[in-house]
Amino acid sequence: RVTIKSVRANGLAANLRNNKKGIVYAISIDHARKIAEYYCLQGMNTVAIDSKTPIAERKRLVEDFKTGKVKVLVNVDVFSEGFDCPDVEFVQMARPTLSLSKYLQQVGRGLRRSDGKEACVLIDNVGLYRVFGLPTVEWDWDAMFNGEMSGRGIRPEQTQGENGIACLPVEAPFTDNELEVIISHNHLLASIEERKRMLPVAYQDVSKLKAWQDKESGLWGLCRGKKKVTAAKYITIFDCKYDMAAVRFQNKNCGVLSLSGETLWERPGCQSMKFMKNSFLLVKTSDEKELYVDLHSRMIYNKKPQIKRYGNIELLKMDNVYYSRTRTMYISSPYITPGNLFYRGFYLILFDTDGSLTSCHKNSKPYDKMCGYVCLLENDHDSYYRMCCWLADGSIVVKDKKGLYYHVERGEQKKYIGCDTSITDNSKLREKLVQLKKQVTENCISEQTQQKEQQLKLLDLFRCAVPFRVGTKWGLKVGERITIPPIYRNIRPPVGKYCAVEKNCCQWGVAAVDGTILIEPKYPNVAIGEQGTVTLTKVTGRKERVKLP
Repeated sequence: RVTIKSVRANGLAANLRNNKKGIVYAISIDHARKIAEYYCLQGMNTVAIDSKTPIAERKRLVEDFKTGKVKVLVNVDVFSEGFDCPDVEFVQMARPTLSLSKYLQQVGRGLRRSDGKEACVLIDNVGLYRVFGLPTVEWDWDAMFNGEMSGRGIRPEQTQGENGIACLPVEAPFTDNELEVIISHNHLLASIEERKRMLPVAYQDVSKLKAWQDKESGLWGLCRGKKKVTAAKYITIFDCKYDMAAVRFQNKNCGVLSLSGETLWERPGCQSMKFMKNSFLLVKTSDEKELYVDLHSRMIYNKKPQIKRYGNIELLKMDNVYYSRTRTMYISSPYITPGNLFYRGFYLILFDTDGSLTSCHKNSKPYDKMCGYVCLLENDHDSYYRMCCWLADGSIVVKDKKGLYYHVERGEQKKYIGCDTSITDNSKLREKLVQLKKQVTENCISEQTQQKEQQLKLLDLFRCAVPFRVGTKWGLKVGERITIPPIYRNIRPPVGKYCAVEKNCCQWGVAAVDGTILIEPKYPNVAIGEQGTVTLTKVTGRKERVKLP
């Protein structure tokens, strides 16, 4: 497994007092020496090596490090590459970099296997993993070298991190309370498979499907690397993209082939074809007309439709009519407006009683409470659905055109529940829905109870928290554990489970001792009572009493 920790300098030694062997990357010679001095004061045998260290002394210190006499090596661009010591147990990145290769070289010093070594701790003081992701992330090197991605291995379309910096997804959620992310080997494999499944069609190995020509016949075929996907049996291959190929068959028709060579779409009378961005195919007919084919639904449009995006869900709009990008396609009524569309994170609802669901009222069942609501699911290009009901945990139940019911949760594949095609099926479906609702409700109550209990335990633990100062800023900590980082101008000692914090001059507010802001810092003064009652002094001098939860 790989463990990544992001901790502050004053809490670092406490995390490594079991004398782990490690390498630290510093910004400058002075910075390296100060880090080494700090570690030595904490009882850890640490040395700093830089360009001014004599070669003979450097060799001696490295040998002492390999044999275990020295536990920590602090360096400035000395051991980024070409240094082999498999039993390194932690790597501290105390210097920033915009180079992906430099980042991988640094963390790679600690990722070698060694007897008795169970984990490598990556201490990221400068937040590099938020920019590059964990070292276990898969990078598209071909796309990077082809100029399709920036030098940090990040596509422009990917998510934005703090301060607008593009970042790769991490394998486990980051929490500021724990400042720790742990990923096991099994979790890593599951995460890689999930990323492959969630990856947009446009980025799934787009560069490997190519054309090859048989010189004897002059016909063309498709290959991936050195493996031939199809025989040479096409007159022309117009374009390859999205793991598809646009070809002209020997019967003079044109069509689109899948990755395995299966014909997905065919049409006569085409002069040329070309793949466009956003998964469209531009077809020029023999009479010089241009047609646009949606590669998801195979729908043909006489002009390019507008794309309306809602998270990872897309709709196409033509002349006030909305079209889904699903194989079983939904076509709205011309009277639908943007006010009829509701995006809920992993699904999109459209209220439309006159579109593709005109038979809704005739076929509705007692457990279908939302007749007239069309539902489109994230990353589902198979079909549209009819919305049936919401559940207590935010998940939903939907029904497709065949009468099949599914339970859909955020980030999960839809799960089949049952169908309503017969009286027996109706009875079973009703029972399953009742059981599902009951189970979801019980799980929600249980989770809420556990969260409240954990929060109360933390608050009780943090009652002995004390303010501490770093430079000109104040924070709150319990022993070596920081509950509020040093980001405030001033913090008063806690009263019970609350404390007064000053963000800017004469801007006071109230925070729980776990760091949760309860009253925004904007008052000239606040006074916290023993029973959780706060007296707020406003700019006008008027006072207001507030009861905290």
